[in-house]
Amino acid sequence: MSGHSMSGRSPQFYCIGHKPPAFTPRCDYLHISPNRFDGLNQMIVPDDALGDKYHGSVLSEFTQLFALGELLKDSPPDDYFYMFQYRKFVALKRGAQTASNMPYACASPAEEADGLFPSPEDLAALDGRLLTVPALKIQSIARNYARFHLTEDFAAFVISLRGSGHFDDRRCRNFINCGILYPSSSLGLHQIGIFLRHMAIMKTVWSHFADNFHEKREGLQRRSGGFLLERLQSFLMYEEIDVHRTIAARQGHLTVLSETPVIRVTA
Repeated sequence: MSGHSMSGRSPQFYCIGHKPPAFTPRCDYLHISPNRFDGLNQMIVPDDALGDKYHGSVLSEFTQLFALGELLKDSPPDDYFYMFQYRKFVALKRGAQTASNMPYACASPAEEADGLFPSPEDLAALDGRLLTVPALKIQSIARNYARFHLTEDFAAFVISLRGSGHFDDRRCRNFINCGILYPSSSLGLHQIGIFLRHMAIMKTVWSHFADNFHEKREGLQRRSGGFLLERLQSFLMYEEIDVHRTIAARQGHLTVLSETPVIRVTA
């Protein structure tokens, strides 16, 4: 297993999403968003910034993540960055209340979240390890996707994995049957080189899918690209950490801003 110490360097912090943070992060950060907010240090990435093929109405935050990849492409590959969302982040300490409808997450009011959010010093103390969301044991990625979304999209996506040139039959089979899921896998502390490698694979796979299989969906399923790419990013992290062991990682505590134990889906 290989890893690189941060050598005392503090990671960069990025907040991604369509709203400003619902708490007070203990750091300077760049807010990456399709929307402009006064008083924030921002990189505005409209949902159509990368063209219709990569539109945010289908890819959700992956449009902005692909743009972040472009921003980071000239950075040292062994540097690190920490990613969080406006009401969701990975903490090193556990919050007081487990979410009643999301047992792998803590539901935290804003005051508690302020104290749980990791400082640059906290992350530097990880000494080269990644900080990830909790890894969930599931039956398989295929079954997990089918519980919430359309199986025909998943089946076509697997064909695009093969068609992208990055996956052979065995790797496709491993993806379909993978029993580990990193939910909200973009959150946490990432090494830039690994992140950029994963983004390049995901962009190629999505390009193949968009050109050959994408069907416009209604309601929640209109964001099919985001749901598919989230599973792919999770699998790429699983390969990196659990299969090839290219880098060490610590599983943190997924913290979601909520005044009640029930975490509500927001618009």
